[in-house]
Amino acid sequence: MGDLSLSLWGSNTYKILENLIGYLIIRKKEQSGILFEEPTIIVKEEKNFILYFDRGTAFVIEKFSQPFEIINKNSYAIGFALTAAHTCFLGPMYTETIPGKILCGFNKNTMKTMELWPLKSWCEDLNSELRASNGNFYCLPGDVALCLIVSKNMHIDISEIPIGRCDIGTECSVFGFPSIKISNPQTIYPYLMNEKDAEDKIKYVFHKNRVLVESKGIVLCNEDLLEVSCSGIFGMSGSPVIVNGYFVGIFIGGPPLPGQRELLIICSMLKRKKNIQKAWDILLSIQRLNCFYSTPIYENLINDDKVQSYFTCFFILNKLDVPNELSNRDKLLKKMGKDILRVFYKTEETCLGEIYNCISECLGYFINVEELNFNSAISTKSYIFSDIYRLIQEFIKLDKQGIISSSIDNFFNP
Repeated sequence: MGDLSLSLWGSNTYKILENLIGYLIIRKKEQSGILFEEPTIIVKEEKNFILYFDRGTAFVIEKFSQPFEIINKNSYAIGFALTAAHTCFLGPMYTETIPGKILCGFNKNTMKTMELWPLKSWCEDLNSELRASNGNFYCLPGDVALCLIVSKNMHIDISEIPIGRCDIGTECSVFGFPSIKISNPQTIYPYLMNEKDAEDKIKYVFHKNRVLVESKGIVLCNEDLLEVSCSGIFGMSGSPVIVNGYFVGIFIGGPPLPGQRELLIICSMLKRKKNIQKAWDILLSIQRLNCFYSTPIYENLINDDKVQSYFTCFFILNKLDVPNELSNRDKLLKKMGKDILRVFYKTEETCLGEIYNCISECLGYFINVEELNFNSAISTKSYIFSDIYRLIQEFIKLDKQGIISSSIDNFFNP
């Protein structure tokens, strides 16, 4: 296919989709059976292991005993932080480094005091699966990013939070910076299907925009996926789940729902320009899951103009039989005399954009709202954390004299 191997990904579709997977306000039940929403607690004192940045929340896991200078950046590395990969990487599988700086601080007012340098994302590992207690697979199982914390000031006082494990039934907390400016509030509070009620609940539970809060709950499950009854919302992605002073997971999203994982696999196939015919077959197959939603979201996705145009062009360009479901689109493109290669590239971004929108809309349309009783985190039981601490220990042993930024990048991504 020649030029079809080129990557023409634009920035609009892959601006960081903080609402990719969605979060929930968790409804809890009193002994009387009455449902209620527990407000988060505004944390007034600064926590110097929690970091604010525009796209989410991060936390410090390693403070360097001796900060070192990065010669070509005239800056000092002061420690390592963790966050969710989807907050600081780009691309369909969140493995592409964001251009420009990611400023951070202990709150909005101090966010220019430090920077986060994303070093490594674990989203590339498509063989790893995280099954939730509801039987669904989490759509982005490697949603963890290791970042270097950098500053012009080598004397910034940060502290680290140690890694730990937890048991089911343990009390836990999530510390993060929630965003209450939500374009579709029903995806956060889908229980009543009323936008005004959802907006009011968001303000009631999370108080203010991007102020540090503590969301309390219980560890409900700690198998492949860590499931907690802590309420969450955009801006809290990457927050630590804390038990007894230890972090036990990275807060990443709401409960996995039917079809979300398949859609991310489709995105990966489209990105790689491989198995696109299989991607279409998968898309057709998940129509059977429309029964879980109040509107046929997967049927609507298949019938979307841009999605149909993209896949039809692929089949034509590869001289493959156009599926029956795309025959009308095939006739329309030929009748209009469109440049098929041009249409293929033109619809690539919007096709993937529609898929991402579908993933984020699942929570708002899910029928069985009584099942929406947890938010998700990557548990420290995951092999990812062994990788992280191995890399950190190996890096600490390196001679940092005269080190430059590219040497650091090459170490973590050889």
